[in-house]
Amino acid sequence: MNHKKYILDTNTFIISYKQFYQFETFPSYWKKLSEATKDSVFLLDCIFEELSPNGKKEDDMDEMDFWLQNDFLGNHIKEKQRTDILQKYAEILQYVADSEFYNENALKKWANPKVADPWIIATACCDNCVIVTNEVSNSKLNAGSPTGDVKIPNVANQFGVSVISLFDFQKAFKFKF
Repeated sequence: MNHKKYILDTNTFIISYKQFYQFETFPSYWKKLSEATKDSVFLLDCIFEELSPNGKKEDDMDEMDFWLQNDFLGNHIKEKQRTDILQKYAEILQYVADSEFYNENALKKWANPKVADPWIIATACCDNCVIVTNEVSNSKLNAGSPTGDVKIPNVANQFGVSVISLFDFQKAFKFKF
């Protein structure tokens, strides 16, 4: 049994749903994901909002919307209501602002409260979670040429947060089809 806690990035749901594990073809994947999420996976409000925006009419909802509402068994975190997460979020934005590797565009993107990435890292820091994402580190960060594209693994590493791929998550939970 896996006793770690995980936060799945929005892209892990979208890529699973749209590319690899469509609901009609791989219902067993979504059932297994529901089971895995019961005790170990946390869904931030901002991720839920990215995946299934509030105010959608039932006719506009897709399979992902219904799965999130009816079958996701994980824990929801209202990250913007917790002081510890808000403080860590501010630290993360300050790191991006002060880092020689990122330009103003990077900070502008991440400072948007609707962007989930800094919230994911802040929550993972505060709740000792592993981040699951399909993003990969930018191994070519260069102080001489700052980028506007911040990657979760790079910043998470600076804050001591573990990051794994969706496939490593599936291995940890012994997904089999």
